[in-house]
Amino acid sequence: MTENKFNVLFAPFQLSRHVNSCTAPVQVLNGWRVAVRSVVHYNISVYKMSSQKPALGEFTGCSLLMLISGSLPLLKVEGLDFPAALSLTYGSLLLLMRDAHVKTLNPALTLVDVLRNQVETGAGLMLILCQFAGAAVGAFGLSVLVGSSSQSFPASVGAPPTGQLMVIQLVFGAALAFAYIRGGEGGKYDGPWLGALMYGSFVLGGEATAFLNPAVALGANVCRGISGMSTNEATLATLVFLPLLAAGLAFLLDRVSEQHLQMSELVGCFFLSFGLLAAAAKGSTSAAAGPAAVGFAFYAAAIVRMASPASGGSLNPAVTGGALLSESRSISKDVATVWLFQLCGAAAAALLLGRVGTAAGAAAPAAAASIAGDWQATALSLGVSALLMIAYCTDFGDFFGSPAAAFIGAVYGLSLMASKAPLPINPAVTLGAAAAVLFKEAAALNLLEMLAEVALPFGGCICGAALLRLIPSEYKRRL
Repeated sequence: MTENKFNVLFAPFQLSRHVNSCTAPVQVLNGWRVAVRSVVHYNISVYKMSSQKPALGEFTGCSLLMLISGSLPLLKVEGLDFPAALSLTYGSLLLLMRDAHVKTLNPALTLVDVLRNQVETGAGLMLILCQFAGAAVGAFGLSVLVGSSSQSFPASVGAPPTGQLMVIQLVFGAALAFAYIRGGEGGKYDGPWLGALMYGSFVLGGEATAFLNPAVALGANVCRGISGMSTNEATLATLVFLPLLAAGLAFLLDRVSEQHLQMSELVGCFFLSFGLLAAAAKGSTSAAAGPAAVGFAFYAAAIVRMASPASGGSLNPAVTGGALLSESRSISKDVATVWLFQLCGAAAAALLLGRVGTAAGAAAPAAAASIAGDWQATALSLGVSALLMIAYCTDFGDFFGSPAAAFIGAVYGLSLMASKAPLPINPAVTLGAAAAVLFKEAAALNLLEMLAEVALPFGGCICGAALLRLIPSEYKRRL
């Protein structure tokens, strides 16, 4: 095909050798017309071939995503509810179908690619349509195979939308899209990490975040319709539109913070703090502490792995200070500015959660709970902060990442389970939660206790920085 194309391109010059001077201009012009027409047809055919493969892959992937994630909860395996099944299936399909030109399996993330000019507008719209169509076909197949399949879906698929739940869904949807943008280098394990972030969002946000994928939301409503259950048009529109709006918000946040280290820390710290505060509120009872800690461990690991490497992967003033000590650097104006932006991100998350009139509104008071007088909690806070410092400054390969995101997520989860109250290991979150309590309740805070809880993570990170000197250099990283 390539040879024929170039032969046609040079045909006008070949014709000009064999014609007389009177007819040469006309024949040369005709030759050029043929050449241009051939090149256009060739480019169109190449474009169709290049866009058909991803479209077919996304269609097939979304069909399988809907079919598998809707079937697994029917096995009645403990812990394998719809959010867990969806997250597991999503990450696995993205990992296994990379060679089949599958990239997102989510219309919201495809929209991000269109906004970033990673995909042409026409091709992006075709991919989005194929994703919706694939989810609908998968939902139809699910209803045919298992009958009343709508039982496996969360109740939020048919519940009327509320403002508070919409805010939570918007924040976690933006976190997913922002992580996708920042991790958009096409790494082999990006899919599983996005699945981990989805699972953490589901656990922390509840049913408000059960559908961060518009195609899956459409498929769930198709199942309800086939099963004879009523569907709420407003709910469907909300579940489909909000993730797309969150994708646009994440795109704007990325553009604002793309070339700005401090803004990157603010955005990343906002998402991390939002999850930590939501986990603190959800785990306020002993029965829910374990699931909340596990969910936040997945969420924090994914945020650190995907969203924060552009700014150094810290999102924690104590870790930033410990890194300075471990590398024998002094505190500069730039470092102080980073600390300020980290605090602003955490305060924004605490204030937003404080304004949400749901159970998550108790997040700030829960995180601001004092551990004064509890020497066991004090020692645990120092130890966990030291572990966090070591986790941030170590490198354990491609899957675990640099920093070791899985290690970091486990440490954050441990901070929620190791004591009766959440351990203070992030000074920005502690100060942000205190500010939210002060702003909402106008209550007096014990300044000395608050300063002690801010100082504990710094002390733990200093201990961690000292222990880092014992780790071989090949496993270390500069923050």
